Amino acid sequence: MGTDIFVLLGSQFGQPVGQMLYNSLGRNGATTLFFFLFLGFVFNCANLAFAATRNMFAFSRDGGFPFSTLLRVLNVQKTPIRCIWTCCFISIIIGLLMLANITAITSVFNTSIIAMYFAYMTPIISRIIWKDITPGVFYLGRFSFINSIAAVLWMVFIVILLFFPSYQTLNAEQMNYAIVVVGFVFIFCLLYYYLPKYGGKTFFHGPVRTIDSNETVPMETIITRH
Repeated sequence: MGTDIFVLLGSQFGQPVGQMLYNSLGRNGATTLFFFLFLGFVFNCANLAFAATRNMFAFSRDGGFPFSTLLRVLNVQKTPIRCIWTCCFISIIIGLLMLANITAITSVFNTSIIAMYFAYMTPIISRIIWKDITPGVFYLGRFSFINSIAAVLWMVFIVILLFFPSYQTLNAEQMNYAIVVVGFVFIFCLLYYYLPKYGGKTFFHGPVRTIDSNETVPMETIITRH
């Protein structure tokens, strides 16, 4: 496998793990194992695409996403095909950064984890601040508050770490630009919502209710089908 870390980091494959597998298993063994890893990546990307599509469609259905009237349309199979292709297109554009600049794509990867933690923290912090929320079926009772505080503190700690660069001596290529990406997203969201006359606060009024108690409303009555 090799014990020289610098040799592994400077591998001709550009992947230290790949070099370790090559040294340990040979070409055929490393290729076979990487094939299964690649399949795992593909299935994971598909799962993430499904999740992103569901979120984009739900937000577009409520009119809170740019170009919502175009994105929320279902096809004849009642599939949000436009949201699917939009998510795929955006993912491809972001993925192309890997070919252009490794520093940029690393910042995007860090930002994705930071954004995920922000998404986790939002409902937990809301539960801590507004205590009149009705508990669900699974409830920890008096331990709920303690666990919520611990979870928020841990995620805040990780988010702060993800903003730091990986090197003590920095240059333009080693800098972590996650703070720039996150800052851009926050500024865009604030402008999109608070922009006078055109901001989201002028037209977004919260989630659109599609069913009433026990009544089921067909989706085609809410969203135009093309």
